[in-house]
Amino acid sequence: MNQLVSALPEESREILILYYREEQSNKQVAALLDISEEKVRQQLSRSRKKLKSQYLNRFGTLAISTITPAVALGLVAPSAPVAAATLVSNT
Repeated sequence: MNQLVSALPEESREILILYYREEQSNKQVAALLDISEEKVRQQLSRSRKKLKSQYLNRFGTLAISTITPAVALGLVAPSAPVAAATLVSNT
């Protein structure tokens, strides 16, 4: 997933990292990057769609159905059932 995130445009990566890893709100991200909250929401939505599509192309539908955005970005560890389901889908 880190490779997929790294391939995103810089602004999209910054927004994702601030929002998910740094746990900033839309308002805080907008203030930090000097952009509108609407742009933050749009970029988050577009980035999630793009990551989902790329992830599906690589790993299939089972993997995407068992993972949250925070887990996908490597920001939190998956729970045991999610980890097991992800391992099963990769075999």
